[in-house]
Amino acid sequence: MVLAEVEPDCSYKILDRFKDLTRLGDGAFRGRRLTEPAIARGLEVIGPSRLWRGTRATTESGTSPRTRCVKLSEEVARQTGLMVRVVSGQGEARLIYLDVRYGMDLTTRLSLVVDVGGGSGELIIGNHQWMIQGQSLKLGAIRLKDLYLTGDPRTNPMRQEMQKAIDTQRKTALHQFKTREFDRMVGTSGMVGNLAEIIHLRRTGDPSHSSTSRRSRSRRSRLWNNNCSRQLQESARDSPA
Repeated sequence: MVLAEVEPDCSYKILDRFKDLTRLGDGAFRGRRLTEPAIARGLEVIGPSRLWRGTRATTESGTSPRTRCVKLSEEVARQTGLMVRVVSGQGEARLIYLDVRYGMDLTTRLSLVVDVGGGSGELIIGNHQWMIQGQSLKLGAIRLKDLYLTGDPRTNPMRQEMQKAIDTQRKTALHQFKTREFDRMVGTSGMVGNLAEIIHLRRTGDPSHSSTSRRSRSRRSRLWNNNCSRQLQESARDSPA
């Protein structure tokens, strides 16, 4: 959760950041309903926001099936007075792009921005002037776990079915992109941050890392291959993507 103040010139200043494990999508994608425990966790995290005045709340729709997202929004309004605006996948892609453009120098460089969340994943191509194209895919980590990694232990056929679904959506999305080449990839979200931490720790032995770390393509590929082989022996419950 990010608390920011919007300036008169429409720029913004981040006042504080909060991070809690809510996992709103746990168990929601098979039945297309947010569970009561998930709603309770969400309300518990948002609860302190009743102390903030003049605040507008925005959430993305990827993790929250619409049938129960309305109930959650109504409960947030009743308990905290905050009116929650739910943005579409395309709207989320636009906000992610604006955040990256605000925080990084994209001058003269065409970038592919990748964001992996719980319910959706976004692929965005843009530069320092505008977002050229954005796609929101139903490839969030919790969604994939809920739909494909249904047994314990995880089996190779489960992972193969999940990989097939990922490849199908990815290829369809990239085929629709008018721009097929880019100068660099920018990864956002906590999951990408976790991957950066793993690479940095393996490389240096130092657990600390920068939020704007750079990693080579070869290192990402080696990490991916190592993790894939290890996943056949380990459960990997919490990070199936």
